[in-house]
Amino acid sequence: MKPSASASGLYGRRWRKLRALHLLRNPLCVMCKEDGIIALATELDHIVKHDGNLDLFYAWDNLQGLCATHHRSYKARLERGKKTTACDIKGNPLGALKHWQ
Repeated sequence: MKPSASASGLYGRRWRKLRALHLLRNPLCVMCKEDGIIALATELDHIVKHDGNLDLFYAWDNLQGLCATHHRSYKARLERGKKTTACDIKGNPLGALKHWQ
């Protein structure tokens, strides 16, 4: 069984240090970068939702830097199970996860 913890106890000192190091080493929003846009990542996002699983929560490979726009709108929408409608002028889907069907 995987260890877990409440969300309130996860975002302490260990998380703040991990977040700072990850954003220092990976300063650009991965979703903007994929779309050819250079934007600073201000949020550290879990690629796979952790649901309190400490292994997933602290796994370096499960983290990505996102700008506030992608983190608070696009990614949040995906995690709620909603599909995105964003596309470029040619109709190609925008964003790293391409959930647009």
